[in-house]
Amino acid sequence: MTYVAGLGTRQNIEAAEEGVNAYLRTKIGDGVFYGATFRFDTAKNTAAQIADGRFFYKFECHPTSVMERITVDSYVDTKFISDALSLAA
Repeated sequence: MTYVAGLGTRQNIEAAEEGVNAYLRTKIGDGVFYGATFRFDTAKNTAAQIADGRFFYKFECHPTSVMERITVDSYVDTKFISDALSLAA
């Protein structure tokens, strides 16, 4: 990844977020995810961890579900007979 071993500036943190989020938007458009976000985790990052070069990000997503069961509600409608045979109502 472009930002690994780069400087931990605010611009690089935001650029990493935007780069990953742009990629995730393409995957959402491709139907891979219902939604997804990648954000710098301000709650988990501490000054000591940043000084050690460890940056925590939060990735939240939900992949597109597989259609395992499809339920069809069927009904026999006699209006189709009238339409098909041009019968009077």
